[in-house]
Amino acid sequence: TVPINKHSINTSINEITIHKCEWKKQHYETLKRTYSKNVYHEIFKYYFETSNDYYLLVDMLCDSVKAVSNFLKIKPNFSKSSDLKCGGKKQDKIINICLALGATEYVNLPGGKNLYDIQSFRNNNIQLEFLELTKHHNMLSILDCILGDNLNQISKNEIC
Repeated sequence: TVPINKHSINTSINEITIHKCEWKKQHYETLKRTYSKNVYHEIFKYYFETSNDYYLLVDMLCDSVKAVSNFLKIKPNFSKSSDLKCGGKKQDKIINICLALGATEYVNLPGGKNLYDIQSFRNNNIQLEFLELTKHHNMLSILDCILGDNLNQISKNEIC
């Protein structure tokens, strides 16, 4: 978790600011204690030492996703929804983003089953899918997959 400043529930993610404190050092120490036996933990030391002192949460999140993608040698095209200028809230915004990007399929975590209406996606020619996670997957973060003993048990396709 990254400490953030208090904000309204209506605040857009691109407006949420990070609380100024020494959180990065504490996070790295936790990772080091947990994963020190893995050869890749030094990469994360470099990341924590060289990463920006972020003001906006969205900048840190985007850089983190890009760093993990680079590590996994995945080269997607990244876009921020704020750059796409798609209107709408919740489900409508997701549909508008898919339409702006020309997407014909949207894949979400299982928790989205309670948030999204499949018919609304179909009406916009978008296939809505949900990941089916095993109990094993539910307990893992991407860092567990990279740095833990689990990387050998999980194929790259399962991670992606």
